[in-house]
Amino acid sequence: MSRFHAQKTSIIIMSCLASSVSAASFDCGKASTPTETTICFDPELSAMDDLMGETYKRSFETAGWMTGTQIKASQKEWLALRNACGDDPDCIYGTYADRISELAESVAKFDAKTSETSFIYLGEPSGGSCREGTLNDYGQCVELFPGGASFRGFGTLGKMAFSYFYVGANGHMCSASGAAQKNGNTWDYVDMDSDCRLSIEIGADGIALNPTEECNYYCGMRAQGAMSEVIKF
Repeated sequence: MSRFHAQKTSIIIMSCLASSVSAASFDCGKASTPTETTICFDPELSAMDDLMGETYKRSFETAGWMTGTQIKASQKEWLALRNACGDDPDCIYGTYADRISELAESVAKFDAKTSETSFIYLGEPSGGSCREGTLNDYGQCVELFPGGASFRGFGTLGKMAFSYFYVGANGHMCSASGAAQKNGNTWDYVDMDSDCRLSIEIGADGIALNPTEECNYYCGMRAQGAMSEVIKF
C-alpha cells in the first residue's frame, strides 16, 4: 500500500478484502510471530508455505546432495532467516523462493507486467489552483501514477503460488492470489468465497488468466474486465 498516497487508502482496502485468513502448513490459529501472521493473511505467501511444506517432505528422497541430517539442520537455519523478515511480505516471499529452489528438483517462475498511466481525482482546486505535481482536468485536480497489471507465479510439484494485481482509472483495482493446480496446459484456481475461477495459460507472449464473470467481484467499477486482458512478458 505504500506505493500510493493516503487519499487512495480506502480504495486499496476495498480491493484487498479478498485476502482473508488462509491455510498454511502450520496452524494459523496458533500464529505467534509477525512473520507467521503475515503468511496467514496473505494467500500468495500461504500458498508458498504449502509448497515449502511439500517440497521439504519430498526433499529427503529427492535432494541427494544433502543427507537427512543436513536437510533438517539447514531447514532450521532457513526458518530463522525467514522469521527475521518480520512482517515484510517481499522478504518472506524471497526466502521461500530461494529455499524451495534449493530443495526442489525443478521450479517454474513466471513474471509479467503491463504499464499504463493511471490517475485519481482529488477534488476541486483549493484557492483556485491544484497543488504542485497534479493536473487540473475540467475543474478537478488529478494525480497521475503508474498503473497496469502484474502477475507473479512460482510453481513446483504441480502447484503454483501466484498473485495478480491491477491498477486502473481513478485508482480502481483488481486483485487475486493463492494456489493454482496444474491441469494439462493450464494452472487452475478456484476461490471458494466467490466461485471466481481462473484458468491460467502461460503463452509465448504473455499470461492469460481466463477468468469467470464472478472474478469481477474482486475488481473496482473502473477495473471491471481487467483480468480478461493478456499480461505481456
